This record gives sequence, C-alpha cells and structure tokens, in this order.
Amino acid sequence: MYDTICNIDMKKFIFDRLVDRENICNLEKERQQLTAHINNKANVVVFAPRNYGKTSLLKNIVIDDFKKRNKKSFVFFTDLLGVKDLSSIIARLIGAFEHSFTESFPVKHIMEDLKTFLSNLQPTVSIDSITGSPSISLGISPRNREYSIQYVFALIQDISKKIPTLIVIDEFQDIAAIDEAQALFRTSFQEVDNIPIILMGSKRHILHNIFSKADAPLASWGIDIEIPPIPYAEYSEYIHERFVSYGLKLDNELSIYLQNLLYRVPESINIVCQQIIELFSNRELSKDDIHQALKVAIENRERRYESALLMYSKVEETVLIQLAKSGQIEKPQSIAFLEKVSLSNRTVGKCFVRFMDLGIIEKVDAAYRISNPLFGFYLKWYR
Repeated sequence: MYDTICNIDMKKFIFDRLVDRENICNLEKERQQLTAHINNKANVVVFAPRNYGKTSLLKNIVIDDFKKRNKKSFVFFTDLLGVKDLSSIIARLIGAFEHSFTESFPVKHIMEDLKTFLSNLQPTVSIDSITGSPSISLGISPRNREYSIQYVFALIQDISKKIPTLIVIDEFQDIAAIDEAQALFRTSFQEVDNIPIILMGSKRHILHNIFSKADAPLASWGIDIEIPPIPYAEYSEYIHERFVSYGLKLDNELSIYLQNLLYRVPESINIVCQQIIELFSNRELSKDDIHQALKVAIENRERRYESALLMYSKVEETVLIQLAKSGQIEKPQSIAFLEKVSLSNRTVGKCFVRFMDLGIIEKVDAAYRISNPLFGFYLKWYR
C-alpha cells in the first residue's frame, strides 16, 4: 500500500503547495473510500485540519483518477475559503465554473463543447497570449439577481446529463456565517441528480454545526470521512526514503519525537525535514539537530508570522502568546490562565471563539492549541 502512494523514485519533501501523487504519504484508505463513494454517486463530507493533505489528495489523485476512468468528463472544483457574503459565493462559483469548463475539455474542441453544453448562453473564449491557454467567460455577473447558487448548479446538472460529472467544494465551512447560504446550498444539492458531491472542510466545530445540528439545513447530509494523522511507522519510512540520499539517519524514537513535536501535521514535518537536509548530511541525527532545524525554519518565516500578528489586537495577541507558551490548555477561562493574561473571563472567551472560527487554534482531545505548530513555536520562543 505504501509504495503505491510514496513512489521511491521521487523523494521530496513538498510544502507550501499541493503535493503531487508521487509524494503524498499514505491516504490510500481515504482514496479508496472516496473512489467508491464517487462510483456510487454518493455525497461526502471530508474533514481534516489544515495542511493534512486533503486538497492534494482530491486534486492530484481522486480527481485525476476520475478523469482517467472517464475519457470525457466534467469536474467542478471551487474553494470557498474566506467568502464574505452571497455575492462573493456566487462570484466564486461562476469563476470556478468557467475555469473548470476550460480544464475539463480539450482546447481544440472548446468551441464545439461550448455549443454542446452551454447552448443557452453566449460565452466568449479568449487565449492567453503568453501561455496559449484558453479561458472562457460566461458573460454572467453575480450582481444580477437572475444568477444564483442554484443557477450555477443547474448548469452543472445540464452537463451531467451528457457526461460523467463530479462536484468538489473545498473549505465549505466558510459559508456558515452567511445568511441563507446553507439553505440555498441545500436546495441546490437536492435539485442536482446523479452527481457525486464532495465537500471538504478544516474547521471541525463549524462543520459540526452545519451537518450535525438537528435544525441545520444540511443536517445529516452526506457520508463523513475524516483524515487522521499518518501512522508513525509509515511517516518514519517516508522520511527515511528522503533522508537516505543525503546520508542522514533518524532512528524511530526520534522520528516519533519529531512527528509529535509538530502535532503530526504533514506540511510542518516536511518543512522541518527539508531544513534538516539543508543543514546536515552524512550523520545520525540527534534531538539537538531537530531543534536547530526547527529554529532555522521558524526564523526563515519570521516576517510571515509578524505579518499574521498584525491581524490581531494587542489583547488577542496576548492570549495567543500565552496559549503558545502553555503548549495546550483545557480550560482557557480558568483562574490560572486568566491571571497569566490579566484579562476577564468574557474577553478570553471571545478571543478563543474568534481564533477557533479563523482556524488559528484547534481543539484536540479536549485541549486547545495553536493549529500551526511552527507559528506556535515562534510565539513561544520569540514573543
């Protein structure tokens, strides 16, 4: 199983971008589950914290396999991260539809496919002068009331009547605070037929409110798949395969220590492992080597973290820093924590709600912690 996902011919630590098929570690079980659900035209909700590889899995493996199984197909993919209102949702859907149409059909047949699938519209095609790649414009605007969430899904439904179709929406939980959005998506999902829909999210508590609360419009919608941490042994082998070319050895005990130090978040582990490669060669690694690589990786991202802190008030920054220094905390409104930050129970509570909604902190096994372990260490060591 491992060899099918981690190809030994491509030994790279990839981060800050989607991970290609050859370098995705594990996730074979989830790939098989998603493929089966797609074949059964089922609806699925995929949860994983940020930087766990869910988007890479969907875009670089699951969608790629779907296209290979179906010589002619349509895949609608969009990301709703940061949408602010209904207009921004509709604009995101329209833009994604235009891009997905261009991605799904060969350039040489684009005009023919436009006539076949979008006969009720008057789309225009433009060619990028540098890349030579086409792009289409449907000539519709989210500011016009006639165009809506339902309208975009009706376009997808029309295409699905002629060729296999798949819908994938990333960071779906960001619609939660927008009035009517959940009800409108529910209506749209009910009206499309015979199309598998995959919704992904990275904020567990918001996804729970959308899909598990009895009075929510999308309550009990879909089948749940949660992407767990990669097993220690499999990630250790993944690391070994990439270290061996540099003469580096990391024993199993230290590999587990490294994984736990970084909350078993694949992207953070890959960042630190790549830093180890840049610092050392031909040696058996020690705990001090791991710490040194971690500090260098954080120092290389110092400006990024400083910029992130500009988003928060002084009070919020105080709470974040103290949480980082505590590592994790079960009761943020406890007397002990309130004394450390010199803030009221109500103020700390509001900060934690905001940080959870932004995905800055997460709750794991009844305790809160900074979601990004590198950011957490930066706050702990340098603030």
